[in-house]
Amino acid sequence: MPSHVSKDGLMDGTAWRATVGGDVVRTVMEDGAVVDVENEDTYRHTGNPFGLQLVINCDWFAVKGLKDSSVGVIYAAIANLPRDMCFRSRYTCLLTVIPGPREPAEDCLSKVLAPIIADMKYCEGGFNMMLNEYPFPSPPRLHRVATRVLLNTSDLPATRKLSGFVGLANKTHPCHHCKIKRDDVNSPRGYDWRRLPLRDPEQMLAAAFRYRDTDDPGERAQIEEQYGVRFSPFLELVGYQHSASNPVDPLHNSFLGMAKSLVNMVLGIDRLFDGELAGEDRMERFTAVFERASVPGHLGRIAQRIALQFTSRKKKAGSGLKADQWKRVVQMLPVALYASWRSEDSDAICPTEIDRVRWYSAILSFCAGIRILHAHSITQNDADDGVQYLADAACSILSLDGHLTPNWHIAMHYSHFVMLYGPLQGYGTWPFERNNGKLSRIKHNLKPHETPSTVLRAWLLESHIAKVLSNPAPDADPRELAALERMREDRQKTRGTVMLDEVRGNKANRTMRLPAPYRPKQMVSLRRLSAYEPLLRYLTINYPQCNLVDVAHLQGENPCLPDRSHECYTLYTHVVFNGFK
Repeated sequence: MPSHVSKDGLMDGTAWRATVGGDVVRTVMEDGAVVDVENEDTYRHTGNPFGLQLVINCDWFAVKGLKDSSVGVIYAAIANLPRDMCFRSRYTCLLTVIPGPREPAEDCLSKVLAPIIADMKYCEGGFNMMLNEYPFPSPPRLHRVATRVLLNTSDLPATRKLSGFVGLANKTHPCHHCKIKRDDVNSPRGYDWRRLPLRDPEQMLAAAFRYRDTDDPGERAQIEEQYGVRFSPFLELVGYQHSASNPVDPLHNSFLGMAKSLVNMVLGIDRLFDGELAGEDRMERFTAVFERASVPGHLGRIAQRIALQFTSRKKKAGSGLKADQWKRVVQMLPVALYASWRSEDSDAICPTEIDRVRWYSAILSFCAGIRILHAHSITQNDADDGVQYLADAACSILSLDGHLTPNWHIAMHYSHFVMLYGPLQGYGTWPFERNNGKLSRIKHNLKPHETPSTVLRAWLLESHIAKVLSNPAPDADPRELAALERMREDRQKTRGTVMLDEVRGNKANRTMRLPAPYRPKQMVSLRRLSAYEPLLRYLTINYPQCNLVDVAHLQGENPCLPDRSHECYTLYTHVVFNGFK
């Protein structure tokens, strides 16, 4: 795909079309090389109408009511489904629940993964099923169904465990995509992203299988030291690689990693907020921007009492914020810093001995890069520009004696994964985290050793009920259909359940449901701010098809641009359709 053409989803990435289907077997050759051996009847995997591409996610979370205990889950989503369906809970498979109370070691995790990998290898070979063809209804025919793992999207610790890479704190191998050292994370060398020394996937696979085949602890330690890899059962799957199959998760890396570390870095330098502006403390002006902001519902949420989150000295700033809240913070950060750092007598940033101007420039570059890279649709040129903005921000922070976390370097590989898998938003862990949130609140008997089976039963029960409600048996009698209809329309029975709410939405919410109209707390007058004429001129030039006119010309039929909030039009922040906001 040309670099100027927009990519909208996973299917626009090069990895989607590169998957080989048919009779392919991963084999270890006599010289130790690991090769995917193809027979003569191979074909493009996505050329098969039922050649499924799987997205894997692994995560650990705490279950409400249990202290010092967590459980792990592994999900599989089908990327072939339409974009509005592929990550919904009812179409997501919960492969296993990993018992706690702590995350298992690599050898224990391999035993948990063994039966899953055995099933996946069987599905790689394919099997025949009687299936209906599109358009429905149509008589069933015999079709070949096969699967491939397209990618694993998890946070960094889980990704390294599933892919068989050493821990994130390793000084020699902090990145599983390139060969930089831990010291390079805080050096400009780690941000020259076009010249990073990438790892050889064939060499890493061969080393991982040598790790599996030897029982000598010394040789295994040498492999870890030289290549930074261990063996993982996922490496037995066709096409699976340490780097290419494990893209950077934007949720954890960008917002819970980079954004969080940047805000803590800035707030940790007290001199940046020294002094007062218009008789008000600069730190108070900074937090007031977030406290007083009126955020429409469709833009997400800002944490309550964010001033306390940012000014508490007991723990890191924003330690209680979720990823979507950090996303809002990044969007508002340039405005908040400008409001607190500007000079008393001008609109310029107030200079200090630690150079607020350079800090502000670095933060603008960071926010611009995040904004570009996290768009729902992106070109390869835009992805390159976004990574360059992040690289410029990182180098500027280093020149200001700032300290960067490994997340900053790992973000230098964003452009490569946009090429492979399309927009970052297309494979982020947002939907899987939503599933974790629901499972963490299930009812249980407070016995940690029984919680994993309780979690699995709760998911399967809801999944089976959702399947029956959305697709009743062909021979169901009127009495059974009436019972299913009553269950579907009973909001009390489906409250708090993701899958059943989705099913009920298909029937009850076919039309969009609007919330109460949005009414800002304060009246905003564009004319008073001298912003009405420039805004009208901008809209007229860039959106001529709207034919907007001045609000003074109400007699005509053309739509007008209101000059004050609450006038002319009713504003809605969002709609609810099929149970989704």
